[in-house]
Amino acid sequence: MNKFEIIDGVLEKYTGNDKHIIIPDGIIEIKFRAFCMCNELECIDIPESVIEIGNRIFDHCQNLKNVSLPHAVKIPRDEVGISSCMFAGCKSLESFIIPNGSDVIGDGAFSSCYKLTSITIPETVTYIYDDAFNRCESLTSIYIPKSVSGIGISVFGGCTKLKKIFYGGENMEQWESLKRGKRPIQYKNMTVYFYSEIKPKDEGNFWHFGDDGIPTVW
Repeated sequence: MNKFEIIDGVLEKYTGNDKHIIIPDGIIEIKFRAFCMCNELECIDIPESVIEIGNRIFDHCQNLKNVSLPHAVKIPRDEVGISSCMFAGCKSLESFIIPNGSDVIGDGAFSSCYKLTSITIPETVTYIYDDAFNRCESLTSIYIPKSVSGIGISVFGGCTKLKKIFYGGENMEQWESLKRGKRPIQYKNMTVYFYSEIKPKDEGNFWHFGDDGIPTVW
């Protein structure tokens, strides 16, 4: 316990070097940069009691591989979701499931997660901020639900292997209506596919959920 700096249920800072960390039950908030640059950290257990997190809490935890949030949490700007730069520079993180009930994915939330290959975005997310997935160099496809009404600048910048964007909307008009910041996003070598429950008669870029629940091109 002496590795945790805790004040009135708020985890201010972790000062240890463990590979597996179990955050004590009863913690309600994790502060800004609490685990930043904990280079030994590989796995962390976050209790149900946590309801609020700050920005950059796992920033540059280069060996972090196993982490999950038990539920949607409050973040700065009075929003709910993944905080700014929460996992920035987590070079070993391969997958993450964003909890249902999350509204936003913050600026640079997964930037430079070089090994990230799987990200699950729930139907509750409405905005993806700037650079959220910048330089996720192993990401080959991503599903963006129809609930998303805005995408920031350079969200997929440097995603050199990203080829398929599965969008929950049905047509290009819906996709183009997303507010994508002051400058358009460059989708070089990326194809946007649109959802169709049944196989369309006309040719085009369409997808559906396969029997395994994975987005599949028609």
